[in-house]
Amino acid sequence: MASLPMVCCRGLSSILKIFLIHETSSSLKEKMNGCMTMMKGSSLAAHLYSLLQLCIRRRDVAKGREIHSLIFKCGLLGAFMGTHIIRMYAECGSLLESDYVFFHLPEQSIFSWSSIIAAHAKFGKPEQAIH
Repeated sequence: MASLPMVCCRGLSSILKIFLIHETSSSLKEKMNGCMTMMKGSSLAAHLYSLLQLCIRRRDVAKGREIHSLIFKCGLLGAFMGTHIIRMYAECGSLLESDYVFFHLPEQSIFSWSSIIAAHAKFGKPEQAIH
């Protein structure tokens, strides 16, 4: 990722700082600090994926939306990342947003289909996932 728009890097730094400020777990703070220092030479997609995982664990849909926005702005919304965004919204209780992401993916994979079906099953609506 040689030339990322500056808004992506600044936005990611801001989100990482927000997580650091509000996080109480020292091991998580260390992980996030490591993420901040390694960000320069590492893959932005990997960092955003890690942040999505953190949102899933914390059930933090607001921060998940911010990360989803960054993924979109940085042009990283593909089948892989989209699948994890679908999962994040479902785990955070937002089936409507899971559906929106699924139907707006550039391509739908077996994994994104599995995620959307699992999301609908979680909310007791598995039949709607295949329509």
